[in-house]
Amino acid sequence: MKGKQKAKRVPQRTCVICRMVMPKRNLIRIVRTPEGKVAVDPRGKLAGRGAYLCAREGCFAGKRARDAIARALEIGLPEEEWLALGGELVALAAERAPALSQDAERVEDHPAVVPGGSV
Repeated sequence: MKGKQKAKRVPQRTCVICRMVMPKRNLIRIVRTPEGKVAVDPRGKLAGRGAYLCAREGCFAGKRARDAIARALEIGLPEEEWLALGGELVALAAERAPALSQDAERVEDHPAVVPGGSV
């Protein structure tokens, strides 16, 4: 098998709101640390239970997003704490939105890829 190289596997994750499966780097990770704090994890490396959101505003704004994150992280998430994360979420969403639109184009180009399905 000399000369043949395997394609590098890209880790995939699912947005807890829209259930769209995308590359991990294009999503925003929110983590519940072992100390019980909730934080935005821009690098995706913090220890703790994580949940992923895509960069669509509808997926990180509002009560539905807060409730989904609280359920995924298995923790109560007061509105004040959620609002405190808002600035970081908006900044990361703006940074990752171009990658999100590229992923959406790929889904349109490949009708066999279904949002929320495995890739």
